[in-house]
Amino acid sequence: SEQKYFPYIGNREIVGFGRNGNPQYLDDAHFPYPSIRFGEHDDAFEALHKKELGDWTKLTLAEKKKIYRHSFRMTMSETMAPSPRWKLGVAWACFVMSGALLYLSFIKSVVLEVPKMKFAEKDYQDALLYRRLYSRDGPIDGMVSAFDFENMKWK
Repeated sequence: SEQKYFPYIGNREIVGFGRNGNPQYLDDAHFPYPSIRFGEHDDAFEALHKKELGDWTKLTLAEKKKIYRHSFRMTMSETMAPSPRWKLGVAWACFVMSGALLYLSFIKSVVLEVPKMKFAEKDYQDALLYRRLYSRDGPIDGMVSAFDFENMKWK
């Protein structure tokens, strides 16, 4: 049954069950042991693998690192390190929001006929001020207390 996977995984050794039973390589902290080795199986690694089966004290540090890198692409600390992918997400969010704001401004200026608010007109504001003054709203500390009704001026 292993032969059916080799056209897809190349000349890599299947070493375990992995994440879901299919032979695939993925560096993941939740599933730290992938089902296949990272590196392809070749003659250079075969000689190193025979040396690995013997005494590990005879291996140099470079050979130990080469054996590790044949099985894994990244160390656990490299896997857990933060990646700069969040910047791409923020950039896309800003891009989409700016596009939406440009679309909204186009719709408001060209397509929609937005009626003027009567609250923004000067006549309405004057009438509202007149009504508040002559209804004597807040005669002690409100707006009416700052208006002189005898001279019709603000104090």
